[in-house]
Amino acid sequence: MEKACGCIVINNDKVLIEKQLSGFYGFPKGHVEAGESEEECAYRETLEEVGVKVRIDSNLRFTINYFVHNNVPKEVVYFISFLDGDSDICIQEEEVESACWVDIDKVYDILTFDNLKKMWKSAYKKYLEVYNG
Repeated sequence: MEKACGCIVINNDKVLIEKQLSGFYGFPKGHVEAGESEEECAYRETLEEVGVKVRIDSNLRFTINYFVHNNVPKEVVYFISFLDGDSDICIQEEEVESACWVDIDKVYDILTFDNLKKMWKSAYKKYLEVYNG
């Protein structure tokens, strides 16, 4: 099984969305390296792909599962995270076409994949319960 981790970065009712070179819209994520925790991977990949530092809420963890090339199962773990410093985006051009801050109520419509949309709905609902309830 492949495993990747990433961050759903929230800053003042905006969410960081990236467009991958493949044309798909989602959240920053990447493969877990040997000896790395889920949180360490999510932080590193977010910093590498979009150039922002985050504070991860380890209690707000969400997953999606799907199959990649040659029918290999993949699990992606996302954490609700908050901007920790400057909001300037600096993309990793080898992997990311573009990235921007999107109004939180527009995120669902921008995401490419149905499983990611479903996970976002669940994550957003939990975020509202914890931080705005």
